[in-house]
Amino acid sequence: MLFRLTPCPLKCSNSYLDLTALPEQEYSIILRSITGKTTKQILGRGSSLVLLDISNLANGKYIIQIKGENNFQSLNFLKK
Repeated sequence: MLFRLTPCPLKCSNSYLDLTALPEQEYSIILRSITGKTTKQILGRGSSLVLLDISNLANGKYIIQIKGENNFQSLNFLKK
């Protein structure tokens, strides 16, 4: 896996998405509910940490997807 989310499970309103292992390019970051509904979409750059504001999300399971030029990854996470 080339990215990680800290802390996990997420218990605070702000978390960081660690993209430092990804090539330096722009990535689309999409948060989806477990049912597939898009709840948030932001842009981030590889080789960096991205602040992820999840204060408006209800507690539960979510999927985060990272899409780049030649890269697509997803990760399930839990907000408490």
